[in-house]
Amino acid sequence: MTHFDVQWDKLDEFIEKSKSTVEDFKRLNEIEEEKKKLHDDESKLVNEENEIRKKYKQEYTKKLNDRLDDFGILTVVSGSDHDEGRIISVTEDEMKVRYWYNYGSSSMDFIISTKELQEKGYVVEKAPYSNGKIFIVDNIKNPMDVFEIIKYRLKLEVGEQKRKLQWGEEEVEKGKDRIKKAKEELEKYKKVSDGMITKIFNDISFGVTDLKIEDILKTLPREVCMYEDNKGE
Repeated sequence: MTHFDVQWDKLDEFIEKSKSTVEDFKRLNEIEEEKKKLHDDESKLVNEENEIRKKYKQEYTKKLNDRLDDFGILTVVSGSDHDEGRIISVTEDEMKVRYWYNYGSSSMDFIISTKELQEKGYVVEKAPYSNGKIFIVDNIKNPMDVFEIIKYRLKLEVGEQKRKLQWGEEEVEKGKDRIKKAKEELEKYKKVSDGMITKIFNDISFGVTDLKIEDILKTLPREVCMYEDNKGE
């Protein structure tokens, strides 16, 4: 058994300390209650999350299926591609369409006019990776509208052929320069200089001969011709 006389001379001090202790323990109880409530709320949220995920779960991937494929699957035509456009959401005014490109590694969402797609059978948008066009298509009824897509592809092909033509012409000009330079260089081989011979000798002499370059040069003809026009090698 323990006994300790009350320190009445410290009454004021311990009144303050008691007040602080009471408040702290009261707060601890409140924290426990809040934590319990948060835990209950988290459990409710997790359960709600799981129920929603079940609706969109796919068999072979963890990614949820947010597409409205039962409503329709659109076709997306670009300058070089022809792929699916999946409907993600729809209202009377707008439709969100997702398009995958770069072999499925990238995607972009388009917000298009529901009314325009319904009336025309297609809409035109800016391509996500260039200044080109993207045609998002349901079912085009007007032959001239189909031709607009064909004409766009033909225009791109013309541009590609123009670039090839320009590249070819530039290569021809470069070829002319190479021919000119080669002819100038070949002129040097009609009368090979001592310096040209010395350069090759210095490159091969080690382990080949004990002779000096002077020994080689003085035995050569006055002129060494290694090239004549129109006479092959």
